[in-house]
Amino acid sequence: MKNNKEFIKAYNFTPVLKDYDWGSLSGIQNIIKRDDLKGNPLAELWMGSHKNGDGLVSVSNDKKINLSEFIKTDCNAILGKPVSKKYSAELPFLFKILAAEKPLSIQVHPSKKEAEKGFDNEEKEKIDISAYNRTYKDRNHKPELIYTLTDFYLLKGFRECSDIYSNLRAFSPLFIERAEREKKLATIEKLFKYLLSIDKNNLHDIIDQTLSNCKKYNGLISDTINNFYSVYGYDSGVLAPLFLNILKLKPHSALFIPAGELHSYISGIGFEIMANSDNVLRGGLTTKYIDVKGLFEVGNFKKSSMDKGITLPKTDKNVEKYITKAGEFTFSVISLDKGNYSYEKSRKNFELYFYIGNECKVTFPAENSSYNFKNGDSFIIPACAFPYIINGDGILYMASVNI
Repeated sequence: MKNNKEFIKAYNFTPVLKDYDWGSLSGIQNIIKRDDLKGNPLAELWMGSHKNGDGLVSVSNDKKINLSEFIKTDCNAILGKPVSKKYSAELPFLFKILAAEKPLSIQVHPSKKEAEKGFDNEEKEKIDISAYNRTYKDRNHKPELIYTLTDFYLLKGFRECSDIYSNLRAFSPLFIERAEREKKLATIEKLFKYLLSIDKNNLHDIIDQTLSNCKKYNGLISDTINNFYSVYGYDSGVLAPLFLNILKLKPHSALFIPAGELHSYISGIGFEIMANSDNVLRGGLTTKYIDVKGLFEVGNFKKSSMDKGITLPKTDKNVEKYITKAGEFTFSVISLDKGNYSYEKSRKNFELYFYIGNECKVTFPAENSSYNFKNGDSFIIPACAFPYIINGDGILYMASVNI
């Protein structure tokens, strides 16, 4: 084991960029000041050690290693003993910037138990981890928190049953007629299952009627349906706004999405933090693998209120800290323009930062050392590295473990 003094530093971190087709042409590019990346969709910037996006730690001026390998050099010093013990010497969260210019898939995430079962089953079936039809990429659940930087639109959870029927009667009476003929009107779950399994000919007729009726009603439902259709055409997910709540979050809002809650991000830019997982079960609005059977095995089809999951911070001076039921992570917003940030607590924690603003400085007084970072930089501070002070005139976004 290395001497902990070797880790009393702030390490520059290089995230992994994801260029999914729903990404923004300028959102992440503007944040990290990369004009050379504009014109191509960038969807996510990953900060973590997940095997599908294991970022790089600058351990010296000329050497970078994956975060997962860096943690292995001394997991107790880097993660802290409580975190290392609880999470088997692995970083338990994945931190992202997400920029959606087009709607994402209708999706749901499994619970821990469901993820373990699903992963083990696909391993037994010998489905390659990178195969198109592989659903479970790991054995972890994926509760997540989105913190918005812009206006952010999404679908989340089911509407009141009476509202769903009212929407269907107004926008898509043909859907009701044909679902009734198939005896699928009993529950929300049966209705939604019918929607995701309807044959193409019926789906074309139903969507055509719905689009026609959208012209009669000005509002968020019509706008969202037209948006979905413009991107995905005759996809059953085009009708999802009749079933699911449509939310508009203002900038600097936070929303927690637990396992089992159906959702779809429509547009906007924000930070996202989650348990360290890439398990997604999709039902529509995507070119990726759709697993309707799996979605219904793990999804929650009960009514969800509009404000369920809205998360307010605990505020202390210039720090807003967002804590959820998820033990794997907390998320903090630190306004350096309102004062310095000082960490002196003996309860050690691993911290991963993303900085937006002019230059900031991390100082370790006991070591007489300091490290400078600029706008768009990510950096990590190991659990053993304290006390320290950060000053600057921008905003720090910090991910840490909920211990």
